[in-house]
Order: sequence, then C-alpha cells, then structure tokens
Amino acid sequence: IASRLAAPVNTTVTVTLQVAPGDNPKLALDKTGVSFTFPSSPTTTKTQLVRVSNAGTGALAIATRARTTTGGNWLSASPANGSVTPQTPVDMLVTANPMGLPAGTYTGAVTVTSSTTGESATVLASLTVSTLDQAIQLSHAALSFTAVSGGGVVPPRKFVVSNIGRGTMNFTVSTQTSSGGQKWLSATPGAGAATSDAPSPVIIVTANQAGLAPGFYYGLVRVESAGTANTPQVLTVVLRVLPADQDPGPVIEPSEIVITAAQGAPPPGSRNLFVYNVSGTPQTYVSSVTASDPDDRFSFIPQNSTLALKQPTRLVVQPQTSGLAAGVYEAELTLQFSDGEVRRVGMRTIVKPAPVDKASVRSSAVANVTTGCTPSQLVPVVTTVGQSFDVPAAWPVAVEAEVRDDCGASLDTGSVIASFSNGDPPLRLHSVQAGQWQATWVSGNSSGPVTMTVTANDPARNLTGTREVTGGLVDSAPAPVLNAAVSAASFAANTPLAPGSIISLFGEHLANGTVSAGAIPLSSTLADATVVMAGRELPLYYAADGLINAVVPAGINANTSHQILVQRGTTLSVPFSVDVGPAEPATFGYPAPGDPPSQGAIVNAATYAVADPNKPVTAGDLLAIFCTGLGVVDRAVPDGTGASVSPLANTVETPTVTIGGKTAKVLFSGLTPGSVGLYQINAVMPGGVAPGNLVPVILSIAGQTSPPSTMAVK
Repeated sequence: IASRLAAPVNTTVTVTLQVAPGDNPKLALDKTGVSFTFPSSPTTTKTQLVRVSNAGTGALAIATRARTTTGGNWLSASPANGSVTPQTPVDMLVTANPMGLPAGTYTGAVTVTSSTTGESATVLASLTVSTLDQAIQLSHAALSFTAVSGGGVVPPRKFVVSNIGRGTMNFTVSTQTSSGGQKWLSATPGAGAATSDAPSPVIIVTANQAGLAPGFYYGLVRVESAGTANTPQVLTVVLRVLPADQDPGPVIEPSEIVITAAQGAPPPGSRNLFVYNVSGTPQTYVSSVTASDPDDRFSFIPQNSTLALKQPTRLVVQPQTSGLAAGVYEAELTLQFSDGEVRRVGMRTIVKPAPVDKASVRSSAVANVTTGCTPSQLVPVVTTVGQSFDVPAAWPVAVEAEVRDDCGASLDTGSVIASFSNGDPPLRLHSVQAGQWQATWVSGNSSGPVTMTVTANDPARNLTGTREVTGGLVDSAPAPVLNAAVSAASFAANTPLAPGSIISLFGEHLANGTVSAGAIPLSSTLADATVVMAGRELPLYYAADGLINAVVPAGINANTSHQILVQRGTTLSVPFSVDVGPAEPATFGYPAPGDPPSQGAIVNAATYAVADPNKPVTAGDLLAIFCTGLGVVDRAVPDGTGASVSPLANTVETPTVTIGGKTAKVLFSGLTPGSVGLYQINAVMPGGVAPGNLVPVILSIAGQTSPPSTMAVK
C-alpha cells in the first residue's frame, strides 16, 4: 500500500489464504414471495427478479416452473433451466401478465428444483388488479436523521412519489409527530402530481432539532390521493438527538459520485459536494485526492476551509479527464477535520471511447457502431451511506445508489440488490429512473461491524457490477420492528390478507408487556401498542413483545396493497406492505393433547364437541366450522364490535366446503354472533367420506382456497 503523503510511504500487509474442503451444492433463493399491483384494466406486464444462488460449492443444475391457482396462465418464469455456481447466481425473471383479468386477487407460485441435489424451493406470487386506475408508491418506507442538541444543520432527506397506474395522480403531503412537538419535522412541497409517463416528484424532508432534549423522536410523512386504491401511504421518520458533548462528525453528501466523460473531449461539468457540520462546533478541514491512475486528476475548491455552522459548506469538484483513455477509474477524496474525524468520498470516472465519425460508418446494423462503445460492466456508486458509517441497530437507513454502465448510460431496468455481512436479508432497491435506485434498510438488531455490498445486474445485456461500503451498528434504537403479517388461522406467509379478518403480526419490541383484550368492543391500544392499517387503527385481541393479534378493517379497499404500522408508546415501526384480497379463508386450528396438529376448530353443532379422534362425526351431522377471512358480509358491523345475533351478518358470497373430497351442504356462512373477525360456516357432513382421524377440510370463497385442516370421521 503506497501513499505519497504518509510516513512511511509504503507498507505491506501479509495475506494468508486457507482453502477448506468444499461443501455440497445447496439451493438458495433471496426471497420466498413476490407481489404485483396493477390498476384496473391493466395493459402492461411487470417483472420481478428472484436471485437463485448456490450456497455450497460446485455446480447446481436448476429448473423453474410457474403455476397459478386462479386467473389462468398469468404467471411465467425464466430461464426454464440453468446452472448455478457460488460465483455465478442466476437472476430468475418472474413475470405477471394481467391483461384481460378483471379486478381481483390472484395467486400462484414458481418452483425451483435441482436435479443435482433433489432440492426444491417455492416462491409464492400474488397479483392484485384494482377497480381503480391509480395507486401510490413511495421510494422509501422510512427516513432517519442524526442531530446534536444545540448543534448545526442536519442534512435533509428525500423520497419519490410514483403513480402505479394511468394518467395524473394529484396528491397532498403532510407530517405528524408522536413526540417533541410538531415543528421539528417538515416536508415540501405540500402537494404535487405524479404522472405515469413522466419523472416522479421528489419530496424533501427536513428535521430541526432546535429545542429538543437528547433522545429519539418519531414522526410520519403522509401522502394522500383521493380516488387511489391504497391511500394513504406513509413513511416513518426517526430523529436521534445526541447530547451536546457527543460529536458524530461532519457528514458529506453525496457519499460517492460517478462522473461520465468522453475520450478526447473537454472535461465534463463540475460536481457539488455538501459538507454538514452536525455538531455545531467550529471545524476546519484539509483535503487530498488519491487515484488509482496518476492521470485521473481533479481540482476542487475550497481545498482547505472552515465549515459553516448554519448551512452546509459547498465543495466543488472539477474532473480533469482530457488525458484519460477509455475505461473506468477509481479515486477517493479525503477530508480530515480539525476534530480528528476523517471522511472519504468515492469518485468513479467513466471515460467512454471517442465517438466514431458517422460518415465513415457504412452500416448501422449494430447500434453501438456509431457510438464506438460496447458496455462490458455496470458501475454502481452508493450515494447515501458513506464508508465507516455508524448507525444504531434496528434503525432505518435510506440506501440510494446511482448505476451506469461503462459507456455512461444509466441503468433503469434489471436489479440492484444490497446484501449484508451480518446476515440481514438482502434488500432490493427500486428504480426511480435516471439511474437512481432507492430503498430502506432496517439494520439488524445486533451491534457490530457490517459490510454492505451493492450488486447491480442487467440480465438483458449480461452486465454486472458491485460496490462495497463498510461501517458498524451500535446500540439498538427503541422502535418496534415488524417482520410479518399473516392470517391468524393459517399463518401462511406471502399470502394476501382479507377485510374483516383476524391477523397475527410478528416482530420485536411490539408492545410493553403482555395484555389480552378484556371485553368487546375491542380496544385499539393494548400494552401501549397501536396498529394502523390504511390510516385506520385496528381492534386488538392480544399484544406482546413479539406478537400482536388484530382485526383488519372491514371497509378497507381490496385488490391492492396497503401498509401496516405499529406504534408502541411514542415509537413507530417502519411500515410493512401487504396485499389485501377479497377473501383469504382459513380454518382455525384446535388441537388438544393427542390430536393431530392439523386438527381444525370444527365441532358437532348439536353437542359442540370438537370433531377430533375422541369424538368423530358421521354423515348427516351438522358441523360448525370456525374460521376467518371469508370477506365482506351483508350488513355493516363497526370495526371492533361484536356481530349481532339478529339479524345475522351473512357473507356476501357463499363458500364451498369439501370434506374428504366430498362437497358439504352449507346452511350458514357469516360472522359468529358476538365475535369480532371470527366467521362460522354451518354445514352438513356429507356421506361417502372415508373414515379417519386426518380427513381434510378445505374452504373456498371469492376465488380463494384455504389450506387444509383436518377432522375425525367415523
């Protein structure tokens, strides 16, 4: 390692490589479910990528197969076959083609199998087609800020509002806080319009710590648009205010830049970097540039300066690329501050070949002939998370990247994935066009060092590129962490939820203590925990640190995606997005000691004895099946209140019940009187069912089918 400003100028690091015996090939996927949201009468397809990896060694042969449960052949996957090594994962393209589908929620799955190991893995897929033309999509689920009490200006954050659908979507933006008063959080502009075929509007979010004591503060930015399927959409904002004697060091934004130039052409325009003195203590800096190539030079002003206290200090970087041959160059701008902190800004320069004179080209059959440049790699930079980052665990981090190929063209399709050395699940960034990709990383719950690797991939052109940043996680933030939202009856992952159904939320730090609902009507707060979905507080059955049981609002829009948010005291979780369909039937389990684990809550309606191996039922018996997720009923029942005895609340659609493959006659389907979110089906036990203790019972309604539960039949 050589540095002309160091003493000594050169140093050597000894590297030892130990090769261990190889593991067997092992199939791995980076996700277990994909979701597609469309407006009414959709005219386009959508594709998501699932990375298929080999977590072992050697080569792993794979095959993919897509199937649908409802809606016909709208789901496909490619490639159909392939080979995966640890160094060469395969990006499987999962495509939804909804054209011709009426409004509704449709499900399917893609199965990946390996003939090498006999393994298989499944990716569940759901597709929603709304009755409305538009839906809101935000580029971030949460934003975070770090400030110092009485300190300097805090860097602003931003997010993009997109229109999933057609035409122009007018929207409003507002803020609210759960502590610290209303003045510390603001978002501008307060209104905008997102057009499906135009650049999406950018919203700037600022936090002002003036007057706030050290601690954590939480708020929301709320985006609403009348007439859209999933209004409102929110993002959580968390502000950490450090004591006046704690200095997190200056912040430079962007943390990396990419510069595009042409060989032999004049240098491109300058780039601006902004240096924020977060602590408010007067600071000076000295700077230098280290480049991998001596001809990769920059001028920048001011090279040495004093940071402003009330506004960012602008540093102008001018690349000097005239002497560079075509290629990709690496450089680093280092700023050393008077408090001893060091900050580094990565600078990647793309020099594309000089354009070919069109007059000298006889044929333009190949698109790149006239440009003189055929891309061979992608060049990503991470613009929001700098080297040596230091953030709390369980903390929302805005991850933003800019990706171009080595001809300077921006990447707007394909995939950009951030992976983490501490075991956090991979994070898929979303394209907001012009080469910009954004997502929110909720950092893991354990403190320690972590390396984030951003991998960009363009499967259409077989181009890849990576970038790494390394930092650390410190003590956890106090916010609740929401990991899953599923039917409380089936616990099936990656499946849509239904209006009026009972759901289970899993996570960490969701509530302060353990409390069950004491009476009906159900309260919307238990153990200091409140759950919000589509802007509405949910009735709660149970709240504990890792589990909350709640009821989905009956009047929520179906056939789209909505957010779920948990508030514990004044703290807020990062919103969790779920699909909502018209129904998602599932029978509650009710196994007693000695019963099969799949025993359903199915009773003999005359004796109320559970139809388990000790009390099997027979043909002609009247059964009561207790379930959830049967969808809309024929009369309004206020959220959280018990269903009436008279008149009964019947489901709008009549379910189909099969027992041991035989269809049972349904006499009643609706809400159980006096209950909240609990449905009941009364049906006659059909004849001709083979006796047994594990007779399957399957419910179907509104095009959705339940997982099987079992009962005993004699």
